[in-house]
Amino acid sequence: MNSIDISRDGLKEGSLEASQEELEVLKQKMHDMQLEMDILKETIAVLKKAQGIIP
Repeated sequence: MNSIDISRDGLKEGSLEASQEELEVLKQKMHDMQLEMDILKETIAVLKKAQGIIP
């Protein structure tokens, strides 16, 4: 098996805080993108109804 040893010196408190901040930013972006996708899906459904594609 391949294993990678990571020394504890490689993980510093500052980098952990930065990683947590980056994680929060990415979670917010993911949430925003999910909202955008939901809005676009609903828009498509409304347009299909308006064009008579969906009864």
